[in-house]
Amino acid sequence: MILKPCEPYPMTPALTALTKRLHPSHEMCPKLLVELKRQEAGEHGEQHVLSFLAACQLPEQTYLLHNVAMKSKVEMRIGILLLSPWWCLILEVKNITGRLYFNDNPRQLIRKGDDGKDEILGSPENQVDQYTFGLKSLLESQGAKLPVTGQFFSV
Repeated sequence: MILKPCEPYPMTPALTALTKRLHPSHEMCPKLLVELKRQEAGEHGEQHVLSFLAACQLPEQTYLLHNVAMKSKVEMRIGILLLSPWWCLILEVKNITGRLYFNDNPRQLIRKGDDGKDEILGSPENQVDQYTFGLKSLLESQGAKLPVTGQFFSV
């Protein structure tokens, strides 16, 4: 059951409005358009995964939550959270084009674009680890001891 449905990130409408107000030749316009496309791609990827999960036969009392922001020992904005009385699953979805490579040391994601250029991105593995730690800490501080796991994948 979808408990918190898919909604645009708060930043998306703000970026859309700002890009409409700026003159196309403004120095910030290209940067804002890139960020807007990145936000929209992320939303599209999460919507795709949420649609798939909503169509699945999930165990009874399993709830789907989209874009959950929390703070415990770390700040978290979890893209998709599956919550049940017995476990929690954090899904970190990335909608990234190009070939993806992972480095272990340092942990990073490298995207090779169609133009052959490498772009070094933050590690989604680190993000999942941080969110897993944060959610475990938050639950334990409330007296709940549920197994929490996280998974990254690209759509």
